[in-house]
Amino acid sequence: MVPAADDPQLAALRQMLGDRAGALLFPCVKDLVTHGLDVERFEQGQSHPNRQDVTMYLAAWLKHAGLTTDIFCTSWFTGYCEAKLAAISSSSPSQVRHSARSSLKYVLGADIPFACRRADNPFRAHCTTACPHHAVANQPMVRTPAPPSVPAPPVVPEKKKATFAAQFAEAMKVARTEIGQGKTREGVVALLNERGFKTRTGREWTAAILRAELLKQDAGADPRGADGRP
Repeated sequence: MVPAADDPQLAALRQMLGDRAGALLFPCVKDLVTHGLDVERFEQGQSHPNRQDVTMYLAAWLKHAGLTTDIFCTSWFTGYCEAKLAAISSSSPSQVRHSARSSLKYVLGADIPFACRRADNPFRAHCTTACPHHAVANQPMVRTPAPPSVPAPPVVPEKKKATFAAQFAEAMKVARTEIGQGKTREGVVALLNERGFKTRTGREWTAAILRAELLKQDAGADPRGADGRP
């Protein structure tokens, strides 16, 4: 196992962060960057997170760290995914890189915060209470309700439609990738709904909707208004 200090991905990340590395390189992030998902930390036969789970987690952290515009960030991320996560995926190196770019683009453009999983994180990544983010993550969430006299702003239909369209396009990319790796449609549907993806009309995914959309893409048909319904 390569020592953390000598790991090339971690060294490059420290360089991108500069003086902020000490405050932003959380133990779980350093562990995942250095070792990827260490399947030896799971019991034999026990299920563990897949490549996409790790990808989305680190993409959210990159956004939290403010690494959102530097072209070197994308280059680093795709290189990391290929070097450290390809071992837990059946995808080719080019598919891993494409999936990494797609996931990073989606996370940077969506409202997906970095969620600290603390010591019970599903990756079995290293965690310590000395982490600068640990105390913040353990603070109770305080919700301040809006004053009754100030109604919530109305949703603009065009904007909402555009949001659904963007989510739908990304969902189909994820679906194609997962199906290409042998996952069933039912498994893909569960994954899409778990990650908050919506159909083009804002509904939750079902196997019937996914099947219809895949057929429409394959046939090159006009999908407007399609949601798995006649």
